[in-house]
Amino acid sequence: MHFVPRGTPHNPVADDECWIVSIEPLQTKHTGDVESSLTKTIEEQLHRSPEERVIG
Repeated sequence: MHFVPRGTPHNPVADDECWIVSIEPLQTKHTGDVESSLTKTIEEQLHRSPEERVIG
């Protein structure tokens, strides 16, 4: 198990398939206080298109 301390910038990358479970408060912002093209709302994160749900 890995914990990212509050306020620590992170952008994990995996060369092989990786499954994760992220447990965080609903108020947690997707990209912290940085607004960019990567920023997504909670609704956008939860309601992905079927193409985005395909694994493998």
